[in-house]
Amino acid sequence: MENIKPASLILPHCSKEQLAHIEKSTKGRDLSPITDKLWKRFFEMEFGIKAADEVIEKMKRKKVTFKWLALYQAKLKEVEEAENNVGERLKQLYQKEVALKQSRQVQVCNKVPPSSRKRRILGGEIKPINKVRKEYMNCLEVRNIQAMKVKKTAAKCNSLMKRIL
Repeated sequence: MENIKPASLILPHCSKEQLAHIEKSTKGRDLSPITDKLWKRFFEMEFGIKAADEVIEKMKRKKVTFKWLALYQAKLKEVEEAENNVGERLKQLYQKEVALKQSRQVQVCNKVPPSSRKRRILGGEIKPINKVRKEYMNCLEVRNIQAMKVKKTAAKCNSLMKRIL
């Protein structure tokens, strides 16, 4: 007890690293009554009072007690793992974005020469005529006219069917 009093005056001024070193280097003496309060304070400073209260509540529910050094180290490990997971997720998201950007890039393709089996027509006027004919057949006005013709023929068929029956 006599040796603990000076330690209780000195230890509150130590940093986390110094306190951990002192606890590791002192063998045969249990400094946990003094250091436990200090580790709780470090826990609250680094992770917040709310997190410390949650830990205390869990210990009460489970009726278990732990040293605050062990709790501090476990929380550090948990936070580090969470940071690593977030880092990995970000890395994967960036890789997906890079892959998506690369897939959207314009790719230069070589022009394939026409096959030699195609017949060539002299003058070259057939292709433009076919193009105009296709455009004419696909225009809205022509499609409407064709639809009206189909309706008229369907109406005629229906009227004939009614007369027959």
